[in-house]
Amino acid sequence: MIKTLLISCLLLIFSNNSRAQDTIIMKNGSKILAKEIQIGDSEIKYKKFQQSTSNGIYDVLKSDVLSIKYQNGNIIDFSNYQQTKVLGGEIPKLNWRFSFGFMENYTKLNEPKILETWWRNKNNNDSLTFSYNPKSFTLYFAMASALGHSQRNWLGDEFFLSFTPKDAIHASNNYLGSNEVDLKFFNFSIIMFYGHSINYKKNLIAIFEPGIESGSMSGNIKLSDIDYKETAMTNISLHLAVGLDWQISKHLNANLRLGRRFLKAQEIHKSSTSSTGFSSFYVDKSKNDDLVEVDWSGNYISLGLAFSFFIKQNFDNVNDD
Repeated sequence: MIKTLLISCLLLIFSNNSRAQDTIIMKNGSKILAKEIQIGDSEIKYKKFQQSTSNGIYDVLKSDVLSIKYQNGNIIDFSNYQQTKVLGGEIPKLNWRFSFGFMENYTKLNEPKILETWWRNKNNNDSLTFSYNPKSFTLYFAMASALGHSQRNWLGDEFFLSFTPKDAIHASNNYLGSNEVDLKFFNFSIIMFYGHSINYKKNLIAIFEPGIESGSMSGNIKLSDIDYKETAMTNISLHLAVGLDWQISKHLNANLRLGRRFLKAQEIHKSSTSSTGFSSFYVDKSKNDDLVEVDWSGNYISLGLAFSFFIKQNFDNVNDD
């Protein structure tokens, strides 16, 4: 008797819970058991039926929904809803994000074998090496637009200005006078990027950044107490990076990047002995005519903050005459 009563109570509770749920019926035939449904202009937000109050809010596009069946028996039909109408009607808003930011970078440069070979030849010492300052800094401007109504995908452009300290590459040695190398680097990058939000709040965006970049090398080389002022441009090369953008608040954006640069610069210095006013050092004149090249390529990691603001653009309805 008691067992039968217990089973009856459980069935009653299950029956009441089943009736207490709303159902979102998708056009692909799937069903979502939901609660606290909110119908917006282009999206339907909801909580999953069995989730706790503290869990996240989910959303689906209205254009993907066939109907909503409420627990009280009411049904809302979305079968004729269209997200974008060709002849007049609702056209999606275009959401632009503009960002101005600062990044601190840590770069592991490739081994400068050509520069090191030249330096050892000049000092007649095969054990000499260079020291490197891995830090550099970047100022950047970015412009991006959200794609589609869900605003989970972003496409945009970025412009980076990066510069190293004056001792980015350094070496010193006393041989027939004071010998020293101090080289620094400035580069600019033009980048297109694609981003996709990876959380339900849509404020954490995975980024892929391909682009091109170039730069200039400057500094000073001293050989036998004679100073040579460096002034050289790099090649135009590829820039690749991946990372994350985190929209902390409406106007504050944090970012993380992992990337690689592929930049090299032929050494050029001002010279009073050259007819053009500029000259270059040979790696080893006794062996060949190869000129000294400085490799600024390497892997890097960047952390930064940016100020962001958004602009939403509405398009007027379009009608055929």
